[in-house]
Amino acid sequence: MYKVMCDGKTLHNDELQQLKISGGKVTLEIGKSGLFEFKIYPEHPYYENVKPLVSIIEVYRNEAVIFRGRALNI
Repeated sequence: MYKVMCDGKTLHNDELQQLKISGGKVTLEIGKSGLFEFKIYPEHPYYENVKPLVSIIEVYRNEAVIFRGRALNI
Protein backbone atom coordinates (compact mmCIF):
# COMPACT_ATOMS: atom_id res chain seq x y z
CA MET A 1 0.00 0.00 0.00
CA TYR A 2 1.23 3.48 -0.89
CA LYS A 3 0.50 6.76 0.84
CA VAL A 4 1.64 10.25 -0.19
CA MET A 5 1.72 13.11 2.29
CA CYS A 6 2.24 16.86 1.80
CA ASP A 7 3.10 18.83 4.94
CA GLY A 8 1.22 16.30 7.07
CA LYS A 9 -1.89 16.13 4.87
CA THR A 10 -2.72 13.01 2.87
CA LEU A 11 -2.54 13.55 -0.90
CA HIS A 12 -2.95 9.88 -1.80
CA ASN A 13 -4.27 6.86 0.04
CA ASP A 14 -5.09 3.62 -1.78
CA GLU A 15 -8.09 3.11 0.50
CA LEU A 16 -9.75 6.54 0.06
CA GLN A 17 -11.24 7.42 -3.34
CA GLN A 18 -11.35 11.18 -2.72
CA LEU A 19 -7.61 11.25 -1.89
CA LYS A 20 -5.99 10.09 -5.13
CA ILE A 21 -3.20 11.43 -7.30
CA SER A 22 -2.34 10.23 -10.78
CA GLY A 23 0.83 8.87 -12.36
CA GLY A 24 2.94 8.73 -9.21
CA LYS A 25 6.47 7.49 -9.96
CA VAL A 26 9.44 7.29 -7.57
CA THR A 27 12.92 7.17 -9.10
CA LEU A 28 15.76 6.21 -6.75
CA GLU A 29 19.44 5.82 -7.68
CA ILE A 30 22.51 5.17 -5.56
CA GLY A 31 24.52 8.34 -5.08
CA LYS A 32 21.85 10.64 -6.52
CA SER A 33 18.87 12.57 -5.22
CA GLY A 34 15.56 10.77 -5.56
CA LEU A 35 12.67 12.03 -7.66
CA PHE A 36 8.91 11.70 -7.25
CA GLU A 37 6.69 12.82 -10.11
CA PHE A 38 2.89 12.88 -9.93
CA LYS A 39 -0.20 14.69 -11.14
CA ILE A 40 -2.69 16.32 -8.81
CA TYR A 41 -5.86 17.81 -10.23
CA PRO A 42 -7.62 21.02 -9.07
CA GLU A 43 -10.57 18.93 -7.80
CA HIS A 44 -8.34 17.31 -5.12
CA PRO A 45 -9.25 18.64 -1.64
CA TYR A 46 -5.58 19.53 -0.88
CA TYR A 47 -4.57 20.85 -4.31
CA GLU A 48 -4.01 24.38 -2.93
CA ASN A 49 -1.76 23.03 -0.13
CA VAL A 50 1.08 22.00 -2.47
CA LYS A 51 3.46 24.99 -2.50
CA PRO A 52 6.54 24.94 -4.78
CA LEU A 53 9.88 25.02 -2.91
CA VAL A 54 8.07 25.05 0.44
CA SER A 55 5.96 21.89 0.78
CA ILE A 56 7.57 18.63 1.87
CA ILE A 57 6.32 15.56 0.03
CA GLU A 58 6.69 12.11 1.61
CA VAL A 59 5.95 8.78 -0.06
CA TYR A 60 5.31 5.74 2.13
CA ARG A 61 5.24 2.09 1.20
CA ASN A 62 3.82 -0.05 4.01
CA GLU A 63 4.55 2.67 6.63
CA ALA A 64 8.22 3.06 5.54
CA VAL A 65 9.31 6.35 3.97
CA ILE A 66 10.76 5.67 0.51
CA PHE A 67 10.96 9.32 -0.63
CA ARG A 68 11.07 12.69 1.12
CA GLY A 69 11.68 15.98 -0.66
CA ARG A 70 10.39 19.42 -1.61
CA ALA A 71 7.77 20.10 -4.24
CA LEU A 72 9.65 21.85 -7.05
CA ASN A 73 6.82 22.88 -9.35
CA ILE A 74 3.11 22.38 -9.87
